[in-house]
Amino acid sequence: MTVTCRKQFVHGILGAGEVIDLELFFSHDLYLPVRGDKGYFFSEVMNEAGTTIKGKDFSSRSVRETHEGIRFERCNFSEAELGGAVFEDCEFVGCNLSLTKVEACQFLGVLFRDCKLAGVDFSRCVRLPLDVSFVESKVANCNFSGLPLLKIKFQGCEVIDCLFEQADLREADFSGSKMTGTRFGGADLRAADFSLARDYAFDLAANRVKGVRVALPEAVKLLAFFDIDVK
Repeated sequence: MTVTCRKQFVHGILGAGEVIDLELFFSHDLYLPVRGDKGYFFSEVMNEAGTTIKGKDFSSRSVRETHEGIRFERCNFSEAELGGAVFEDCEFVGCNLSLTKVEACQFLGVLFRDCKLAGVDFSRCVRLPLDVSFVESKVANCNFSGLPLLKIKFQGCEVIDCLFEQADLREADFSGSKMTGTRFGGADLRAADFSLARDYAFDLAANRVKGVRVALPEAVKLLAFFDIDVK
């Protein structure tokens, strides 16, 4: 099912004689109030499983509801406020999540495919296992530090200048991903798979690495942490 939204402005009163514009987004004739820059606006109810939302601009807006089984296509979430929202069994395809705020947010069974995620501090999410997968996405300057990320997938991604300090990355899959500038410190990398990744580096002594899978020529770079000169 695809939701087609229309938008209009009406006059509303917040109180004490203050009159503002209310921005209404209608979907299935249902709407709910959310606070925005001008006061309250109404966003479509989006928690009906099986709904596909295409091309919606959520930039700099609040999206705090529970969403289950929703597919977001080519939506703009840049600088959106997702604090307190729950996304369960949702899929983001071709979406922009630059500087998106995710404090106290929950991601459960969520897939990001062909998305741009820049400057997102995932460490602010609820500290349950972060159940997400990233496929063919650009993930840049994001912070995953301290999170339980067991079996997380970054497949065919650019994971650039990200932080995974003190993160639980057991059985993580970084296959086909470029890891330039990404840092690991005190992370649990046991049984993580870097064998098809490239441009990664981590200190074997400063992380838990039993069973980690690496491959040449990238594996040689790991010796640099021990001041070993490989000819």
